[in-house]
Amino acid sequence: MTGTDSGAELARLRSRLPQPRDRSDAFSVESFLAGCVRLEDILSVENRSRLAILRRKVEVSRKLAVYYERDLRKPLSDEAADPQYALLLCGLYLAIADRTGELVSLNAALKMMDGILLAPTVPADAGLDKWADQILARTGFPHA
Repeated sequence: MTGTDSGAELARLRSRLPQPRDRSDAFSVESFLAGCVRLEDILSVENRSRLAILRRKVEVSRKLAVYYERDLRKPLSDEAADPQYALLLCGLYLAIADRTGELVSLNAALKMMDGILLAPTVPADAGLDKWADQILARTGFPHA
């Protein structure tokens, strides 16, 4: 664990979230992320699987849609998730990396923070930058 309190950092990010958009016929990224409250829940097999799928969506399509098919295979529209939810997603990946040492989650967070997403744009956040730097220092990898 780094010097950053992951629970407090995620709570800070959640406090900025607008009301999640939801549809009964779709997987709502915003509702899913808003529901990722406790680190134990985030680390559950089911949620880790969904977060891994979202990571691939971000890295391949460079977009985070607000709605996907229930199986997460395809976005249901070009409408992007709110930027605050993208920021929370970065925080979730940092929390996973911080707790487990999983470099793929750390890498995903860093890519998002460095601007890989075309939509939505991830807002700059000094708290996440500091947290990422602490994790990186522990791994020995530099971050410019």
